[in-house]
Order: sequence, then C-alpha cells, then structure tokens
Amino acid sequence: KSHAVMNSLKSMMPSQCNVVRDGMPRRIPAAELVIGDIVLLKGGDRVPADLRLIQTSGLKVESSSLTGEPDAFEMSVAHTHEEPHESKNLAFNTSQCTEG
Repeated sequence: KSHAVMNSLKSMMPSQCNVVRDGMPRRIPAAELVIGDIVLLKGGDRVPADLRLIQTSGLKVESSSLTGEPDAFEMSVAHTHEEPHESKNLAFNTSQCTEG
C-alpha cells in the first residue's frame, strides 16, 4: 500500500522547472535542483521541491495533496508560524500554484 502512495506522489512531481542558477534563468529537470537555485513559480506550476519564499506577488498555493485542505492560501515572505506547515513563507513539494 505504501508503494502505491509513493508512486502516486511521484506522478504528481513536475518534470521541469524554471530557475535562476549562477545568475542565469534556465529550465531544468526538477530532479536536478540544488541548494542555491532560485525557483521561479507562477500560476499553474507544481512546486518542484520544498521551498522558502523570498519574493511573492499574489502567489496562492493549494496543498491538498499534503494537508487535505482544498483551499489555496496566499503566500508571503513573512515567517508567520512556528510550525513549518502553517507558515506562509514555505511552499512544499507537489503543491499546486493557483495564482501569482
């Protein structure tokens, strides 16, 4: 059963993502993300990794695959809660960007 859950999560992961690496914008396979990459998100994107947000503009993220909560929440760069999954400055792998 856990194998089926892991396969389901893998199928939800994006294959490509937009990043800034070494000061240059690039489109890379999500599996090649490294610490220090700046991931660029927009509405319609799936979050390719657990991320700390450093700039947002109307970004809303829906994390029902992780939390069961169907609503999208507006994100910000502010640390808003001690519990990581409650803070608005973190976006988690497989979450869906609905706006921004």
